[in-house]
Amino acid sequence: MGTDIHLHLEIKVNGIWQHYAAPSVARDYQLFGILAGVRREELCAFPPKGIPEDCSVVTKLDYDLEGCDVHTPSWLSSDEIVRFEEVWAKAGKHFMIEGRAVPDFERDIEHVVLGTYLFGNSWAGWKRYPSDNERLREVGVEDVRWVFWFDN
Repeated sequence: MGTDIHLHLEIKVNGIWQHYAAPSVARDYQLFGILAGVRREELCAFPPKGIPEDCSVVTKLDYDLEGCDVHTPSWLSSDEIVRFEEVWAKAGKHFMIEGRAVPDFERDIEHVVLGTYLFGNSWAGWKRYPSDNERLREVGVEDVRWVFWFDN
C-alpha cells in the first residue's frame, strides 16, 4: 500500500487563515521525506508539527473527514517554504511527470508539485520578493502557508 499527501494552500487575510487551493500532488517519497520524514526519515528537513489550530475551516474539514488512515500532519510557514525550495534545489531533485524527469526546478516546482501559483507568482516569492506582493497586502493578504498530511 502506498502513501499519498493531502496538501492545502492557505493565505492569511485580515488576521484569519483562508483556504486558497488543494492541488493534487503526485506520490514522491523523496518529497515526503523532505517535508516530514515520511517514508524517508533521513531526508527530513521539517519535523512534523501537527495541524495548526488556526487552520481554515475547509482545511480542517478535509482533515477531519480523512478518517483513521491520516498520519503525520504538518505545515510550512512562508519562511519554511523558501527553505523547502532551497533544500529541494540543493538535493538536485527533479519532479517526475508520467515517468519522465522535469529538470528545471525554478520554472516547474509550483506547476508540478502544487499545480497552482500564488496569484500568478511563486509561493516562495511571497517572502523573496515582498515588493511584488504590495497589491496583495493592500487587499488584506498578510501571509501564506502549506498545510498537509499523509495517508496509507
